[in-house]
Formats: sequence, C-alpha cells, structure tokens
Amino acid sequence: MSAKFAQGAGRRRQRLTRIREVKMKAKNLLLGGGLVLGCAVVGAASFRGSEVNSIEFDQLARVGTKQVIQVYGKLDAQTIKPIKGSPNHVEFKLLDEKTHKPLQVVYDNVQVPLPANFPAASHAKATGTYDTATNVFTANSVLTKCPSKYEYDTLPIDQKQAVDKFQKSTGLAAAK
Repeated sequence: MSAKFAQGAGRRRQRLTRIREVKMKAKNLLLGGGLVLGCAVVGAASFRGSEVNSIEFDQLARVGTKQVIQVYGKLDAQTIKPIKGSPNHVEFKLLDEKTHKPLQVVYDNVQVPLPANFPAASHAKATGTYDTATNVFTANSVLTKCPSKYEYDTLPIDQKQAVDKFQKSTGLAAAK
C-alpha cells in the first residue's frame, strides 16, 4: 500500500505544481495586460489637447480666445518690428494669400527666438491664440519655409532691407 500511497502523493504534487503554474501564468498575463492598458491611457492623455487646427484668416472671428490654432500666410517683411530689441518679442503681419487681408501677429516666446531666416521668408506658419477683441494673433511658435529656398543675394531689395534691419535690431544673423 505504501507504493500506491507514494504514487498518489506524487500525482497530487504534480497537479498542485500545474495549478500553481497556471495561476502564475494567469497572474503574469493579467499584470502584462494591465501594464499595456496603463501605457495606452497615459499615451492618450498626453496627446489630449495637443492637436492644433489650421484656420483660414476669415475663420478667425469664430475661434475661441483660448483655443490654440495655426495660421499660414505671406510674410509682410516691411512690418517686422522687434519689441524691446529682442528676437523673442516681435510684431509682424501675415497676409492672407487669397484676399491679401493683413493679420497682426505678436511673437512672444522668451525661450525660443524666431528662425534666423525669418525676415527673408516669403511665408510663415504661426501657432498661438487669437484675441477677437483686439484682432491680434499672439504666436508662441513660428515656422518658415526651408532656408535653402532663400539666397540673400537674390532677394528683392525691400526684403534685403528688412533682413538687415531685423538683424541689426535683434543681433541675430541669418545665413547670407
């Protein structure tokens, strides 16, 4: 009888070991699934509010003052005016390509100066907020077309003057 008893005890140990392995696999699977779900929630939360809508000039009046948007237009180089001589505080106008309607833009970002090729750019994309009460767009980011498209020597004289004026007033030097 002791041989049968030993055989039965061995089988019980094997069953208990298999049960523990199944429970461990289930636990690991549950933890892994929870980790993946947690990462998905954190990723989704980090992207919330990060989308920025591109708006046409004629749609600006319908945009909320706190909503971050992007506008794109032709840069009026003659209107570029540094505020307090800083490359981080600049006023300029963008012109709507269809209607040529101007939009007053104030760039105000103490951490990031405008691109060095800014005054030579033909077009710019500004990201920020629009104040419907003052009709002023406050930008915290400005992007220009690829600098390789601008050669200082081939710029029209008015743009050369705007580049020189901007560089002199801010201390920035664009590639010439």
